[in-house]
Amino acid sequence: MAAVTLVLFTLGVLWIGGRIDAISAGEPAGGRGSSPVTAHVGDTPWKGDTPGRIAEAPA
Repeated sequence: MAAVTLVLFTLGVLWIGGRIDAISAGEPAGGRGSSPVTAHVGDTPWKGDTPGRIAEAPA
């Protein structure tokens, strides 16, 4: 019984600590991370036509 109580207490403290960290970092509650980015066939991480394409045409 004491072990279960200790585990629940520890998880609660970690959860509260995580919430405090997120709030102090200025993130909204339930932050979703960075915006989604969609890569299309032929997209490159550079401007113009350069080698190193990040997406290839399906076979």
